[in-house]
Amino acid sequence: MQEYIAMWTQFANFGGKTNVRGYWMAWLFNFLASFVLGFVDGLLGITILSAVYSLAVLIPGLSIAVRRLNDAGYSWKSLLWMLLPLVGWIIVLVRLCRPSVVSA
Repeated sequence: MQEYIAMWTQFANFGGKTNVRGYWMAWLFNFLASFVLGFVDGLLGITILSAVYSLAVLIPGLSIAVRRLNDAGYSWKSLLWMLLPLVGWIIVLVRLCRPSVVSA
């Protein structure tokens, strides 16, 4: 849960680094929050909760992805691969799963 809170508190920090565990734990809690909000939306017959949450998590999600790519030794420009259908998402996913680069 600490990683998820750190994602929200460091939403404007695009220059740091995030380790593999930090990124994927934040992603897991983000997924769980989205799932719960989607379930509540379904029960209530509305979609406003999911839509607001999706917009709110856009910048923190990009921020933590950029920090994760920095930690793996890639620049933020690697996110542009996602513009390619299917193949781009796979390339970015592989880069996000790479181990941290040790700086000497």
